[in-house]
Amino acid sequence: MAYIGRTPTPSALTASDIADGIITEAKMADDAISITELKAGTDGNIISYDASGDPVAIATGTDGQVLTSAGAGQPPAFEAGGLTGVTTGSGNVTISNGNLILGTSGNGIDFSASTADGTGTVAVELLDDYEEGSFTMTVSGGTMTYTRNTGYYTKIGNLVYFQIYFVVDTYTSGSRVDLTGLPYTAVSNHGDGHYPVTISRWENMNYDHVSIFAIVRANSANIGCDGTIATAVDTVLGNREIWGTGAVARFGGCYLAQ
Repeated sequence: MAYIGRTPTPSALTASDIADGIITEAKMADDAISITELKAGTDGNIISYDASGDPVAIATGTDGQVLTSAGAGQPPAFEAGGLTGVTTGSGNVTISNGNLILGTSGNGIDFSASTADGTGTVAVELLDDYEEGSFTMTVSGGTMTYTRNTGYYTKIGNLVYFQIYFVVDTYTSGSRVDLTGLPYTAVSNHGDGHYPVTISRWENMNYDHVSIFAIVRANSANIGCDGTIATAVDTVLGNREIWGTGAVARFGGCYLAQ
């Protein structure tokens, strides 16, 4: 700029020479403002924006809280962790309220990190099932009515524990051999495999037995009985037809399920 007369002496601008609000964003060079030019705030606060687009400071949370969304138009906030009733510490997870739910069948608790300390060959180290319930048994192929024939079971992995108090009311016709209706089909690790279970305090059987040996039949949901009778105590007879009117027996035991 040309001047008439004497050129004025240059002087630096001061803050008082610049009116408020006259410097626009367009006049600021990219990356010209560093974090040191920001106004000082409270230790630990986080800068966000409100519904009007104005900056807001999010107050410091406490140890263990997480930053969560408060929805559209609201700044986020520090709140308790997303898993209510779950705490961690020293490598442990504690659930104080609620259950651990496995969302997909076939998943479970994996123990493969543990070194096998037995002498057998490990096949599975995943605990993938637990349940408790009831089941109903009948004499397979027989026409009968029952006073009691409901049993109860607990399944842990593939091991089924069960008990049943079985009472026949009346026998009409048909088979007297197997009970059928166990809650799971037994494995068949051997073609002729039988899985022994306990029978106690039997009464009013079709034959006068000295002993009865109850078994869960392989690859089935049946309980069968072998036994000895008074006239042949040294011979175990298979597939005994023990059931008839008024027959009573109590069974309990466990077996491996498919």
